[in-house]
Amino acid sequence: MWTLSQMVCQMILVCLSVSDIYFRKIPAEILLLTNLAAVIYQIMIGQMDLWLIAGGAAVGGVFLYISKVTREGIGYGDSWAILILGIFFGIWKLMEVLAGAFFILSLTSVFFLARKKMSRKQSIPFFPFLAIGYLFSSTVKGVKAVDDTTVEIECKEATGTLLATLVRLYILDSKLVEENYASADYGDKGDYGKAFLLENDAGSGPYKVKEYAANSHVLCEQNIGMNLTRIVQKDLKRFDDCRT
Repeated sequence: MWTLSQMVCQMILVCLSVSDIYFRKIPAEILLLTNLAAVIYQIMIGQMDLWLIAGGAAVGGVFLYISKVTREGIGYGDSWAILILGIFFGIWKLMEVLAGAFFILSLTSVFFLARKKMSRKQSIPFFPFLAIGYLFSSTVKGVKAVDDTTVEIECKEATGTLLATLVRLYILDSKLVEENYASADYGDKGDYGKAFLLENDAGSGPYKVKEYAANSHVLCEQNIGMNLTRIVQKDLKRFDDCRT
């Protein structure tokens, strides 16, 4: 079960994510208050070694320096938030959160670049990925590729929140996509398989594209090779003790 401090942290990250998405800025006053709260928490309640806290804060300091030298290639607000999380989590937990955040961010960037929904120079709100990274690192124990079309995610405990984080996790057959790159001005990988993916499947989900009409509709049909009944029953059993 999550502790009260974990739930508060996740709630703050979600609220700041909304601000980052809709207003593209984070109030400095909120960051200052959460920074003070993280310090007070470690002084009053925290049982973490000082060197772990200092290491986490140092990582945040590195990101602040990167923000300065890149003229906010990474926003100051994002870097400040990483510093706060470093104080609250310590260096190792912070690295888990950042690994999850940058992993989901990279997948999302490639996905939207491939579909020409954004340019290579366009910025992306980072707080939502910090929130997902935190939820992912707090929930997931391990991830492994069972075979060429199956990815198994093992949770630390029964949870009903993981599924909501997977809407930005795209599992594709990378070899199939790479074989179908077409020329385009996106970068060294052409169109990143956009033209191919618009009319073909390269994933392992429960549905596959039957008909696609640009700017009109997408018609899908069940992927017969996937046992949906077994998956649903397994998920219901796993999440049964999470009901409220």
